[in-house]
Order: sequence, then C-alpha cells, then structure tokens
Amino acid sequence: SSKDSFYLTFNSKKSVFEVSFPTPIKLNPNRKYECALQYFSTSNYLINVTDANNKFIYSHDSGLIWNTVLLEKGSYEITQINDEIKRFMINKKHIDAKGNPVISIGVILSTFKSFIDISDTKYKVDFTDRTTIKNLLGFNSKLLNSGYNISDSTVQIATASSILIHCDIISGSFHNGIRSSVLYSFPSYLVPVGYKINIIPPNMFYLPVSRTVINNISFRITDEDDKVLDFKEEEMALAIHLKQI
Repeated sequence: SSKDSFYLTFNSKKSVFEVSFPTPIKLNPNRKYECALQYFSTSNYLINVTDANNKFIYSHDSGLIWNTVLLEKGSYEITQINDEIKRFMINKKHIDAKGNPVISIGVILSTFKSFIDISDTKYKVDFTDRTTIKNLLGFNSKLLNSGYNISDSTVQIATASSILIHCDIISGSFHNGIRSSVLYSFPSYLVPVGYKINIIPPNMFYLPVSRTVINNISFRITDEDDKVLDFKEEEMALAIHLKQI
C-alpha cells in the first residue's frame, strides 16, 4: 500500500507562531512518521539594538548635564553606532576646534575590542545604566573619562551565533545535551544585514513525529540560548515534509 506523505507550507511575520488545521491531520497510529525542514526563507534583519540597550549617555560639562543618544531599534555595526553618536554631537555643537565630535568610537582589529576616544577633559561617558550600549561595545558598568578608553572585553555586535527552528511535533532532537524541539539549525549571519536568508538543506534530515493527530503546529525561531529572535516582523516562509516510514 502507498505510504502517507504531507507537504506543509507556512508564512508568518512573527518568530513565534502557531497554525491550526480546520481538518486535523490524522496519522496511522500503527505506523511511524518523520518530519524534515524543506526550506526556510526570510531577510537578515537580526536586531542587536532594542529598548533594552539603545542608550549612549555622555556629559559635556564634567557631569553637570548628561545627554542621552537614543538609537532606533535595529541592526548596527560599530561604524553605524559611531555615525549616529557623531550626528547627535554635531547637532548639539559638542565638537572640537576643527568641528569634529569630541567622542569617537571604533574597533581595535588586532584584539576585537572597542575603543572610545574622548578628546576633551570636560567630557565623560556613563556606562552605569544597564540600558546603554556598553555590552555591545564590550565595556563593564563604569564611568569613562577623557582619553583613549579600551573596552574590557571583545565587542558583542553579533547577538546570535546560530539560528534554531523549533517545531513542536518532532522528537529526537537535543541541544547541548538537553532534549529540544529543534527541527533544523544553521549559523547566523550567513549573509550581510538586509540580505535574503534562503536555507534549503542539501540533504533533508528527518526526525520522528511525536503525534498521531495534528490539530496545530507551533514554531519558534530562536538563538542558541533559546531567546526568540527579532527579525523586525520581516516575512518568513518555511516548508516541512511529513512522511510515513
């Protein structure tokens, strides 16, 4: 007799979503089934700046008045962070005699640490607020004075090392030795920010299906720490193949 086979496609703008089936998929309880990812597609809008870490706070008068640069939620490299701060400081006229902003930020390529160069003794940077960009730049919680300040650790611009696609109808998956619902995973930043991520596994890897009646299927897109990834509500599409063994 022929074996059951189902091809299921999904679209969502959320990284956590559930799809219900008006007519449930009923599998033969006397047979075994397995499932694999056929493709996954979205755009690389992985966000590393949110409301939780979007502030750069500095003083231009030895700490009497503090100015806050608010970065818009998005995906930033160090140069883009520096550009936004420079633009803010120029508008505030917080510049030196040559018209350059007093504070500049960059990366030390040999050590992958960042630096914050403060050229005026009256200027300070406040990284004691937990909602600042200090972690992205590799700085501990502290005040920075004038001079060439080097970060305590390497820059943490890439917020995810890998992208994990979870599906709640499968079993047989483990992450760091713990049972999980990961259907497929792949490295993050395979393409530059803004480019299309198109994942088509060269060899579809099948995992056991854990249900006999499928009324709904839930998906979660997370990083390696099980944090849900934010793609700025960019459309994502995926397909799975479910088959009888």
